[in-house]
Amino acid sequence: MTGFWNSFAREHGGKIVGLFLVVSTLLIYWQVEQFDFLNYDDGAYVTDNGYVRDGLTVQGLVWAFTEFHESNWHPVTWLSHMLDVQLFGLDPGAHHLVNLLFHIVNALLLFHILRQMTGTLWRSAVVATLFALHPLHVESVAWIAERKDVLSALFWLLSTFFYYQYVKKPSSLAYFLVFATMALGLMSKPMVVTLPFVLLLLDFWPLARPESRLLQSRINAHSIRAAWPLVREKIPLFALSAFSCLMTFYVQNRGGAVASMEFLDMGGRIANATISYWMYILKMLLPVDLAVYYPYPDSMPLLKSSIAALVLVGISYVAFRARKKYPYLTVGWFCYLGTLVPVIGLVQVGSQAMADRYTYIPLIGLFIIVAWGAADMVAKFPGSRVWVMLVTAILLPLVMAVTAVQIGYWRDSAALFEHALAVTPDNALARNNLGQALAQKGQTSAAIEHFQKALQFKADQGVVQVNLGNALVEQGQIEKAISHYRVALRTRQTADIAHNRMGLAFEKMGNNDQAVYHYQQALRLNPEFGEAQYNLGTLYFNAGAFENAINPYREVLRLNPLSVETLNSLGLAYEKSGSRDWAIKHYRQALKIDPDFARAHGNLGVAYFRDGQLEQAIEHLERAVELDPDYELAKQNLVKATEKLKEK
Repeated sequence: MTGFWNSFAREHGGKIVGLFLVVSTLLIYWQVEQFDFLNYDDGAYVTDNGYVRDGLTVQGLVWAFTEFHESNWHPVTWLSHMLDVQLFGLDPGAHHLVNLLFHIVNALLLFHILRQMTGTLWRSAVVATLFALHPLHVESVAWIAERKDVLSALFWLLSTFFYYQYVKKPSSLAYFLVFATMALGLMSKPMVVTLPFVLLLLDFWPLARPESRLLQSRINAHSIRAAWPLVREKIPLFALSAFSCLMTFYVQNRGGAVASMEFLDMGGRIANATISYWMYILKMLLPVDLAVYYPYPDSMPLLKSSIAALVLVGISYVAFRARKKYPYLTVGWFCYLGTLVPVIGLVQVGSQAMADRYTYIPLIGLFIIVAWGAADMVAKFPGSRVWVMLVTAILLPLVMAVTAVQIGYWRDSAALFEHALAVTPDNALARNNLGQALAQKGQTSAAIEHFQKALQFKADQGVVQVNLGNALVEQGQIEKAISHYRVALRTRQTADIAHNRMGLAFEKMGNNDQAVYHYQQALRLNPEFGEAQYNLGTLYFNAGAFENAINPYREVLRLNPLSVETLNSLGLAYEKSGSRDWAIKHYRQALKIDPDFARAHGNLGVAYFRDGQLEQAIEHLERAVELDPDYELAKQNLVKATEKLKEK
């Protein structure tokens, strides 16, 4: 009977595992199809990003490769988001499902690679299952802005797959595929920089390449010289990593994402790093109290961090010494330690102490230790097989249930940040983003309460001051709002935004001179600030200074040539200035981009009507009313144009 099951597993086991991975992952993650965009990075990556919202365009392609945005250079990620918009528009469910598709493919690839490299079915299946279903990976999958995680992991795994093909049968083509997929991974997320080091570990185990065998028994000059060819063949990959590191540091430092030593000194960073290594392990074993953002604690206990560091060193020593008897322990542990280095906080990017998304690749090393360690235990103690199977049968549904619940928190911004506050109460970012979500729902008073509480943690937070000011404007407390905008002016990252919002506030008060001043200040600080340009143009237009409105609108179009709102507004400005031909040109250009833009049809119809082209006027006015049955002005002009045509 055992022989039959072994034969069945060899022939059909891979298909069964693959089917299980697909079905189980879909089962718990399919709910993301109903989820919304979040107010945390999804705007910058998709909904508020003009280049992405326009889909795949030549301008977008150039921008993705030549501009630094969100303190990153990851053009492949941008192209992925653009393709989503091209295919699905701004349907958040479709964007979520693409993330899910990448995650499923990654799990299948991981299973296939491990099975091919190690020749084991069930151990590889355990690793892939944990990867697919573990709650810590929810953040990378259920967050649209984290497309870069699942996408870079895809190229990481493809590069590893091609590397295995190269090891089996070396060729220039195989090596080129390794190099190319690693480059695509780096252009998705720079965390892939550690891949060459991981490939060196794989040379040792499970590939057991001849050059690495001496390292199992001893480390000396002779064994290192013998292993040198393994390092030498990866020099092009190390060069890629070095280039990516330099590029990333430059971009993030220029974008203000790299925190200075004033925020956290090196001692604090090292302390946080050692504690984070253990927190990730703890959350892998007990995945509770997971949050989208973990704020830095007020202090870093020296004793706690020192013990954490000593234990890390101790385990690393044991894992190194075990390299001959338990090579999977050596490789798994050092994969975990090494792949976390870029995001462990020694070079602090952002203000978070740690993040679940950072474990997407690193946990594979720990999952390998779990799977192969359990198999070794069963081999040494055959009686434990039943217990291992029983524990697996209990834990697997439990893990899936916990993951399904964790996924549910990502359905919208309010749910996500309410949960974050429940597990991390002293979380200013969560309060700010929850306030934004509530303000968007019209719950302004509740939003103001959260903004005010957020300021108790850090009173000079520019973003919170701006958001509080926006909420106060909604309540009509404009002067009070302006006082908060003034505080936000002190923060370099928010000064241009605060000037822009002050301009809107003064405009509401009827003080156009002050409004113009603040729009101009916003543009002085950020000449590429399209919203401030648009607001300045609209102020001039509303004030009857139609010719003055033209240049700001043209600047917006320089920044975003596909903005139909701006094309329509510029058309109106030209028409009011007496340049009807230019107005018609811009209305038509807007309709070429968006044929269903009702207001552009209406304005074009009016322009044709005034130009005496009645048939064209009626055609566009009818289309405007068809698209928007409540478009009263278009209805009135349609009646006038029809009567005028009858008179002829």
